[in-house]
Amino acid sequence: MKTIKSFLFVMFMLLASNAMANQVLGEVNESEPVEGAVTGSETLMIYLSNFYETPGHKEAVAQVVRPGTSADLPLLPIGNYTYEWTITPGGATTSANMWPTNARRGDVSVNFNTQISSRVELECKVYLNGSLYDTLSYFWYLY
Repeated sequence: MKTIKSFLFVMFMLLASNAMANQVLGEVNESEPVEGAVTGSETLMIYLSNFYETPGHKEAVAQVVRPGTSADLPLLPIGNYTYEWTITPGGATTSANMWPTNARRGDVSVNFNTQISSRVELECKVYLNGSLYDTLSYFWYLY
């Protein structure tokens, strides 16, 4: 019985430490998002979440949201939105990719040299009913 209690205690502690590590990682990597230009009555921004990293490799989900709202809800007002993402490596980044590049959210994968600081610029052009609505950019610093 003590073995089972000890095992459950250890598993709970591992789960709690993992949750805390993910929360701290998100706070460190997200820093302050760069908001897009104000167009009409709204401001949009790029939001990174669901981080995964190993030495020299990072992944995240990038998405367009309105500030102050949950990233998992349909956040944009009614309209026919289209998206055009570009990703530009900088510094010692060896490769940076994003899939898909034509949706509200996409997976970002970056490989970089851990000895030198690097960054990746994410840019998203948001179109509403075929016309450019907003251009957003976000600098993701890798260390």
